Amino acid sequence: MERRLLELGNKYSLPIYRKIPDAQLIELKNTFPLIPSDFLTYLKVLGWISYEHIETFGLGAEVPRFLNVIQVALSEQNYNNIFKEAIPLFNNGAGDIVFISNDNSINILLHENNKIEKAIYKNIVDLLEHLLSF
Repeated sequence: MERRLLELGNKYSLPIYRKIPDAQLIELKNTFPLIPSDFLTYLKVLGWISYEHIETFGLGAEVPRFLNVIQVALSEQNYNNIFKEAIPLFNNGAGDIVFISNDNSINILLHENNKIEKAIYKNIVDLLEHLLSF
């Protein structure tokens, strides 16, 4: 997983190994006791992404508040309990939220009917490769 994220970062000239403040990591672990392993690897390697029209949620010293995964998850918990366990990855601009579950599967919560489509991608790298390829 880490190697694939590094390759993706290099392919698209994304910043890699951004420093995430310890306070943010502690807050993340307090907010999500069962953090998916793929998400931790994503944070370690990329932290968050802002590339052309793609912006993903994450952590880091420079991450804007509206992309801070903890802030987004806490806000979304007011609307859907799924975000007490699942971690949002990005909003597709139509209000749908793509998220990672504890089993590392990538799913989407559809805004229009509040339904979940499961396993839309096998893992976080497949999702990011698809997003960045447009």
